[in-house]
Amino acid sequence: MMRPPESVIPLLRRLELHGFQAVVAGGFVRDSLLGLPPGDLDVATSALPQEVEHIFGSNAVSISSSRKHGTIIVTGFGPPVEVTTFRRESGYSDHRRPDRVDFVRDIREDCSRRDFTINAMMLDADGRLYDFFGGRADLDKRLIRAVGEPERRFSEDALRMLRALRFAARLGFSIEPDTLSALWKCAPLCRFLAAERVFHELSGILLSPRPQYAVRAGQYGLLDHFLSHRPKTVFSRLDALPAELPVRFAAFCSLLKAEGCITCCESFVRRLRASSELIKLCSCLDRFLSSDPPASRSDIKRLMCLVGIPFARGLAAAWFSIGKGNLLPQIDNILSSGECFSADTLALGGRDLLALGLSGRDVGRAIGLLLAHVSQHPEDNTRERLIALLDTLTSAQEEL
Repeated sequence: MMRPPESVIPLLRRLELHGFQAVVAGGFVRDSLLGLPPGDLDVATSALPQEVEHIFGSNAVSISSSRKHGTIIVTGFGPPVEVTTFRRESGYSDHRRPDRVDFVRDIREDCSRRDFTINAMMLDADGRLYDFFGGRADLDKRLIRAVGEPERRFSEDALRMLRALRFAARLGFSIEPDTLSALWKCAPLCRFLAAERVFHELSGILLSPRPQYAVRAGQYGLLDHFLSHRPKTVFSRLDALPAELPVRFAAFCSLLKAEGCITCCESFVRRLRASSELIKLCSCLDRFLSSDPPASRSDIKRLMCLVGIPFARGLAAAWFSIGKGNLLPQIDNILSSGECFSADTLALGGRDLLALGLSGRDVGRAIGLLLAHVSQHPEDNTRERLIALLDTLTSAQEEL
């Protein structure tokens, strides 16, 4: 029989001792039933916020922005746990957050406000499963199904449409037909979403085992606010790339650009309020995507030196995604072999050259000559060999 973690059972029991219902909610129950490592542990209860504070005293941490939605953080039972009062929500005027939250004592009413059946299950300290909307059956059927009326759920919170795709991509589930139909119909509501939230959900999809669902988000109209038109092709190459966000996001951007859905990778990620790292990478993409990837090992190392390792791997993923070969294995091979590709990996550094009597501009020129030689002859990247080669390379350069 499935039970909550031992660390949280005393917390649940204390709430029960005071006459309140207390259960572990949502994602923990879903993942446990699927045999997956459970994520965040949240507790839902019939106790009001002030009652939770009274029961746990100094172990109850109240944050005003969370308390008004019924959440109190309780410590002293392992990692801090969010304890949230059963509630009903109404008046989603921004299609994202409820205008009004009312606390209730009924567990079913709390479950009825949740997004999908697989997230609307609860588990008490004795291992009793509360499943009012068929979540366990939908786990067995591998379905993402909205709780209640799908259009109402998506109209309340438009982010749920992107979450549906993220769960489908992560778990390999299908979206139940009525839920999918409502998603198509409600897709225009995504224009109300904060760009940061869209970026977060897209990132989760791209890092999943099925990153091509990010393209489906575009096809379903969930990204219309960011694209000039919807992509037509489902790109299967994304799942062949390492599950690293810069790599997969770069490939995703390059595919959208290749289909004409965006004109500039950098402006696309800026509108999504992406990280500065991704913005720099996508700026790099716009400069390189029209060219062919380097063909020789030495040219690949020059690229790594020019743009850095993370950007080189992102560019390689982008070229791969549009059918221009796959440099990633060669880049990773260069890194694992310890070959020199930049001044930082050269066995003879600037201080060594200064100690040998070089100064100013001559140091920079010497490093350039040595680096060019080592890119062709990686076996020469030792301090002794580079010192021996220095005069020969410098003399050859002066003769030119």
